[in-house]
Amino acid sequence: MKATSHTARSLLLSIISTFLCLVMLVGMTYAWFKVEIDSDANLIKIGAFDAKVYYHDTYIAADASGWNDFSGAKVFNTTLFPGDEVVRYVKFENNCEYPVKFDLVLPSGASFDANNRANNLNVYTADNVAAELTVSEMTSLNSLGALGGAATAAAPTLLVTKMLAAGASAIVAVGIKLPDTYYFVSSSDISEQFVLRVIATQWNAPHVTVTNASVAQTLSTENITVTIPAADVAANDKLVLTVSNVVETAGTISCDITLKKNDATVENATVPITVEINIGTGKTV
Repeated sequence: MKATSHTARSLLLSIISTFLCLVMLVGMTYAWFKVEIDSDANLIKIGAFDAKVYYHDTYIAADASGWNDFSGAKVFNTTLFPGDEVVRYVKFENNCEYPVKFDLVLPSGASFDANNRANNLNVYTADNVAAELTVSEMTSLNSLGALGGAATAAAPTLLVTKMLAAGASAIVAVGIKLPDTYYFVSSSDISEQFVLRVIATQWNAPHVTVTNASVAQTLSTENITVTIPAADVAANDKLVLTVSNVVETAGTISCDITLKKNDATVENATVPITVEINIGTGKTV
């Protein structure tokens, strides 16, 4: 009986030892096939807003040297006599990695004295400038007094707006003219009230992801609405609208419109799109 008991005990110890060896082997096997991999240091940059504005007394090409810094500059530092006109050229430069909207405005809150000298100074603008201009070749806006007077003092008065893609630049022009019939009322000047300001704003193109492919899709920006028929869209299509170079000349609107579907440009010849342009309040062209 003792021999049998000893044999049984030895057998039990052998089984336990074998089990422990198996457990250790499994644990070691996990260790053999485990691996940790680290990536290299990831550099995350915060995009900088790099929009610049320059001016020049005469027209020069956008890539020419000689442009002056617009900030704090006396762009119209001149003396006018009846019949005189002056044109200055302003360059917008978008060095960002995204579109930027540039607005050239008369700041809000401008006020002129009771003599209304500013009502005798006429303001003109031009967009997409590519040569020297006279005021007769530019769009007449109104007198400075009417543009920056009490009626519009609550908000900036827009003179020119430009939408520039990443890395693009553009030249606009602003002109002033003292009419031949100017009535002299005072020797004081109006330079303190005649300030030009540029507002540059990061601009994200309006986009929509199609969820209901049975209805027409519309996108709107810059008072421009583009409609693409339901028959030409599918679920999960991504539509992106970009509008640039909006110009109004003598009541005629011109602009560049790009509609992309899933990163491919939609051509109007292949997909009929409807474009509606609204000017001011309730006026459609």
